[in-house]
Amino acid sequence: MTHRPIRITLLAFALAMPVTGCPQTQASPQVPTTEAARKPAQENAGQYTKLLARMQTADAEQDAVRRCLDYPAPPGVKWTAEIIRARCDLLAPAPTFIHDGAAAKAPADAAAKFDAGFAALMDEAHASPAMKDGRINRAVGVFSDGAALPYADKWVQHSPRSAFAHAARGASLLAKAGSTRGGAYARQTEPADLDTAAEQAQAAAEELRQAYELEPRLSAACALRTTALMLSDGNASAIAQGRTCARAHPESYFASAAWGSAAEPRWGGSQEELDEVMRFLEANRAKNPLHGTVVGKIKAYDLLVAGAIGEEDVRRLEQYASHGPSSYLLNVISTAWGELGERELWMAYLSSAVRFDFDPGDTYRNMRAQFNIVARPEWAVIDYRFLKEKYKGDPAIEGFLSQAEQNVRDGTGVAYAKSGGVRYKGDHQYKAILMSECLSFGTSDRKLEPVMENCSDRLVAEWPDDPGAWFVRARVQQHRGHAGWQEAARRYLAMADATVAGEAERIGLVTTLLEQSAGAQSQPPGQP
Repeated sequence: MTHRPIRITLLAFALAMPVTGCPQTQASPQVPTTEAARKPAQENAGQYTKLLARMQTADAEQDAVRRCLDYPAPPGVKWTAEIIRARCDLLAPAPTFIHDGAAAKAPADAAAKFDAGFAALMDEAHASPAMKDGRINRAVGVFSDGAALPYADKWVQHSPRSAFAHAARGASLLAKAGSTRGGAYARQTEPADLDTAAEQAQAAAEELRQAYELEPRLSAACALRTTALMLSDGNASAIAQGRTCARAHPESYFASAAWGSAAEPRWGGSQEELDEVMRFLEANRAKNPLHGTVVGKIKAYDLLVAGAIGEEDVRRLEQYASHGPSSYLLNVISTAWGELGERELWMAYLSSAVRFDFDPGDTYRNMRAQFNIVARPEWAVIDYRFLKEKYKGDPAIEGFLSQAEQNVRDGTGVAYAKSGGVRYKGDHQYKAILMSECLSFGTSDRKLEPVMENCSDRLVAEWPDDPGAWFVRARVQQHRGHAGWQEAARRYLAMADATVAGEAERIGLVTTLLEQSAGAQSQPPGQP
């Protein structure tokens, strides 16, 4: 299975998405698992059916902004028409001059197209900052991909005094820093990766400094530099940069969002600094309705870092998400409802998060694969068709869509649908795909977000009497170098039945791993 790295974009701070390389929360907060149904799942069936129909109708709309405007809010969230319009304007496709420049055969021609296009956007943004600031930020964000660095390099070579060229190069370098650093907390990241990422981010910060000096109206360079300083120079510098940037561009959603993220205590800020950001947002909220999205995230901060949340907390998160469509908050709410047994609400919020996000990324694709393809394949087909259109040619999406379509043809999930979704955790296929995905990702060599790194925690909590859960836990923890995998291995061996098909091979593998571990520990120092 192939996965693209999720890009750092200017929008990442507004959403606090699990973006590769940005020191954001990489997973939704852990929530308590409960087998008891809080209320009959059938009560949500009507809402679910209507939401599905409206989403499917909206997906058919060709114009990206109109399509976004037609998307329904998930149950429990209410957005004003003003804030939805502002958000949807940001989801418009990148300006055509960027594609024209990328397709230009001569670097000089590409540089000329880029310079002219960005200059026009800058003048447009200056004339109507609250409405147009997003367009130029999004345009710079197109370069927030390490693969775009060769274009940015040539652009800078041909236009060394172009603020936009330096901003594009800074965005690309920052994306490379993000990819190097990975998405986990610093304590979970290799020191060498942290050092390399810091060097790359420092180079990005310098490019962005030049860009902003050349064009002080370019809030995109200012906001991105806040991000770069978080990865290179520390949060004191990042907070100071974020404050300066937001005050210089009080209408910029991206500037205030970057400041807000730098000020979070979990990344080295403080509650006092978060309060300062909140006061600024409230004072300037009329200048851009999207400031409400940042307000909602700050209000939700305590819950986002909590070890566990319950139903009342999820209701509070829904209120905070009503400040503006933050795909990050929608994703957190989705996960929380799913853990509480509300399958339809889980899927409704996740589908909204996908559609209001700028770059849904691997997290959403993986979650759709794990939870929706089996239980609600018809819903997964709709979501994956949307993602297929957004990411043309992506093999992971193509594979998930193909599997979901096959499950629809086979009738997979029909019994679940007929029961109104009551079969949640007792569904054998649901459990099987969770175990399969956890084993597949956990024993791969890719860097994982904590939600996948620790996926076996959930398996043994939900199915403590299933030897399969302990087998997956032992294999994943052993592969990832986690302490305690031997205990999981021994629990598996105590429960495993060699007469079950395929189990003898597993027993042999785990037994061998334990013997090798014991042998390694008994070797004298200096002996291979």
